[in-house]
Amino acid sequence: MLAYSQLITHQLAQDFMISEVTLGRHISALTKKLAVFNVSIQNGRLKWPDTLSSLFYMSC
Repeated sequence: MLAYSQLITHQLAQDFMISEVTLGRHISALTKKLAVFNVSIQNGRLKWPDTLSSLFYMSC
């Protein structure tokens, strides 16, 4: 998902060869799991604290 700057549901659904409804369920489940780290997916974009962003990119 990080390869995409913004999530476009119909494009992702085609890329993963799944329906948009299934993709929505998976994104919803992923958002719930990411909440532990104060990360969410809102309006097709990842939202996270700046400190976490810095740590993530420095470790790559």
